[in-house]
Amino acid sequence: MEFIVLNDHDLIIRIICFARQAFDTSLEQFQAAATERPASAEPHVYLALLHANAGRTDAAIQEANAAVAIDRDTANRVLASALQRPITIDDFVRSLRPPR
Repeated sequence: MEFIVLNDHDLIIRIICFARQAFDTSLEQFQAAATERPASAEPHVYLALLHANAGRTDAAIQEANAAVAIDRDTANRVLASALQRPITIDDFVRSLRPPR
C-alpha cells in the first residue's frame, strides 16, 4: 500500500484510522478464538490486554477472570510472555482496579 502524505494532520488521521482498524481486527480475531476454543485461557488473556490498552477496564477484568476460570497457570504464563516480564493474572487485575 502506498500513501501520499499531504501534511502532518493528514498523516495523524491516517495513523489513527489504522490503529483503530488494527484494534478492531485483533479484537474480532481473539473473540473468535475464545469462541472456537472454549477450553483455552490464551485468547481471554489477549482480550484482557486489548481491553486494558483501550481503557475498557471492566471488560479487561471480565476477560482476565474468564482466563483464570479456565486455567490459572496457563493464564499466568501467557500474560507474562505477552508482557515480557514476570506478572500474575491476579496482579494484572489488581493493577486495573482503582486504589481504595
